[in-house]
Amino acid sequence: MPFLLKLLTDHDLNETGMSFFLRLLSNKYIWKDMEYYATKVLYLLLAYKGPQSYEAGVKIAQIVD
Repeated sequence: MPFLLKLLTDHDLNETGMSFFLRLLSNKYIWKDMEYYATKVLYLLLAYKGPQSYEAGVKIAQIVD
């Protein structure tokens, strides 16, 4: 997870990267590891503005819940 977060934050987050990131967050193994990196994931999701904003909002709600 830290490698993926670094990769996504070092470059501009485009639609393909966000699609990959949202699909990655649906993985149950990544979801368990995300507890430690929740703030970084939330910042990344909150900063995204694009066509997949609704899916990012759903993931934000799941993390906060």
